[in-house]
Amino acid sequence: MASNPAVTEAVSLAVSEANLSGDARLYVGFSGGVDSTVLLHAAATLYPARVTALHANHQLQPDADDWQQHCASACEQLGVDFLTRLTPSRVTGSGPEAAAREARYAWFESVLEEGDLLLLAHHQDDQVETVLLRLLRGAGAVGLGGMAARRSLGRGAVVRPLLSVPRAELEAYAKNEGLVWIDDPSNDGDVYDRNYLRHHVLPRLAARWPGYRGTIDRAARQLRDLSALLDESCPPTHLSVMGDPGLALSDLPAEAALAQEAIRAWLRSMGCLAPSEARLAELLRQLRESDGGLLETDQYTLQRYQQGLYCRLSVPGDPPPPITLEENASLPWVLGSQVLVAGVESAGTGLFVRARCAGDRIKLDDGHHHDLKKVFQDRAVPTWWRHQIPLLCAATEQGEEILAVGQLVRSPEAVNRGLTLAWEAPVFRP
Repeated sequence: MASNPAVTEAVSLAVSEANLSGDARLYVGFSGGVDSTVLLHAAATLYPARVTALHANHQLQPDADDWQQHCASACEQLGVDFLTRLTPSRVTGSGPEAAAREARYAWFESVLEEGDLLLLAHHQDDQVETVLLRLLRGAGAVGLGGMAARRSLGRGAVVRPLLSVPRAELEAYAKNEGLVWIDDPSNDGDVYDRNYLRHHVLPRLAARWPGYRGTIDRAARQLRDLSALLDESCPPTHLSVMGDPGLALSDLPAEAALAQEAIRAWLRSMGCLAPSEARLAELLRQLRESDGGLLETDQYTLQRYQQGLYCRLSVPGDPPPPITLEENASLPWVLGSQVLVAGVESAGTGLFVRARCAGDRIKLDDGHHHDLKKVFQDRAVPTWWRHQIPLLCAATEQGEEILAVGQLVRSPEAVNRGLTLAWEAPVFRP
């Protein structure tokens, strides 16, 4: 095959225009396949001494160790630093490919330091396959926008310089430069959806619509631009008195589709995957037709309280039984949190911490006893926290007296005895 300098120049231009200037360290995800081999070669040529290759060995193929050695040798020839890690994946219901990807990205994120860039070799054909697969799964505007050219990852960012470059041009570049790469035999089968699409569906599209790659790529870019605009109008986050992130219901648009998109954008801003359209529609119905609203996922729970929708921990903590205090005690509480009571040494014995019970009351500065339910309502404490908040109590001849309710209120007796209770609620932090 005759050399085609124009193709080499086009690929190099795509990498050079990816805003990689400066002194940021550049890492390249390097599997040894043709795509990542081309990207590593182009990056090392353009930015010598700044590039390090990252090779994740998932042990999914019999030749995995040979591939690792091939990648190490290729990096030595290019004068590129090489880092590898055995990253066995924990297979879940999503399958081995998804599990390997999760393990790989977790390692990549652990490597990146502030400002570092991770270059990945996804190209135009990958983008088209991703968009079509998501379309078949019923994705919305964000999903149909495909892979982003740049996104944050931990303390650094992921950059995909080749997203608009067809696979054929990468193969031509590799041949022009005399590069040697690995062909993964798993790509030849059609068990996985992506391979089936690549081998059986896309050739038929190409036969009828030769320019389909560019057309779908352009549509995906337009949807990404639309999603970016929607993200800019994301509702602001408000915190509950306990620290739960939430949004005001008054900030949601009246039109249902726009309200759903606003919630999706808000969840994205916190790094959360949005629920399905059907589940969001049901949540909105509850919010607008009743005083409730609840949507639970494995990662978080969306729940209404008063005029806000809050993102809270999905798994509530079971409060421990009453705990007797020692000097300046630090006690374990729900979901790994700690309760710290100061002033115990001078306050005497008979102090303990427990969770709320029905009928609990506390005496406040006005000299009256107040039901804890009213205390919580007056201070806008969400309902899901009311049985989790630790109470500081003292044993008395009549039974017991509540001295403090978390950090919310203290009785005059607690103030006189110099007792304080400190506790930080373990709220959802994506």
